[in-house]
Amino acid sequence: MVSQLGELLRQRRETMGLTFTDLQARTKIRVKYLEAIEKGDFDVIPGEVYLRGFIRSIASELGIDQQEAMQLYHQDIAPQGEEAADLSTPAPMQAVPVTPKPQQSETLARSHSSSRRNRQQPANASFRILWILLLVGVVVVGVFLWDRFLGQPLVEEDPDLLPPVDDPVKKPEPPTPTVQIALQDPQAANPVYLVHPGPLEVVLTAEGDTCWVGAKADTTSQQMTLNPKGQASLTLEAQELITVRVGKPSALRLTINGLDQGIIGGNNSIDLTVKLKPSP
Repeated sequence: MVSQLGELLRQRRETMGLTFTDLQARTKIRVKYLEAIEKGDFDVIPGEVYLRGFIRSIASELGIDQQEAMQLYHQDIAPQGEEAADLSTPAPMQAVPVTPKPQQSETLARSHSSSRRNRQQPANASFRILWILLLVGVVVVGVFLWDRFLGQPLVEEDPDLLPPVDDPVKKPEPPTPTVQIALQDPQAANPVYLVHPGPLEVVLTAEGDTCWVGAKADTTSQQMTLNPKGQASLTLEAQELITVRVGKPSALRLTINGLDQGIIGGNNSIDLTVKLKPSP
């Protein structure tokens, strides 16, 4: 049976000089479906919804009124016992079940398994954190009980590490007195040194040659020969008076209370006196 719709579509397509390939490029409908619609072989089309959509798209591309095209389609199928339908209202879309391919099923299974693992990971992390907090609490309680009831600290205190205790009152250190040394008579053959303050300290040092000395510090007396290559010095300490007989003054250096007085000088023996100067 000749399809009225197919004949109209064919005439208009040929008038426009279009091939099925050209029409396919414009409508994005495969050539075999275009050919089937022109032949009236509507069973080739996969579903009523697709068929109606194809007819409207082809009619629109060929400049044919879509309503007219749908009426001709209805007339083509009416002799087959189908009731007229309101062609102006498109039929609702029918859900086409899709059977997943084996690879898709495997991918979905892996996805579900990964989702379960992802849900389990936060729970496992929370469980581990809870255990850690519990262990820390047990350790803290154990340390407290050990220190509280056994009375022994776990760590011995190092006295060197304890903070220093500040002295509330620091007494100022007394100033160091300045030593004053004066030669009583610079022209005297036997020099007398006056020293303030005490106590007295005299150091005799032999330089360049040996020198015999006889000394008395307060009430203690001693004699000896000083030698630069042996015992070169003699230290005398007293509270008030030191007297020294020097055999060779030119070979003897004199130091009083830490202050160098230089070489005594002279070739003849002398009597040297160092005494405490009375307070004014």
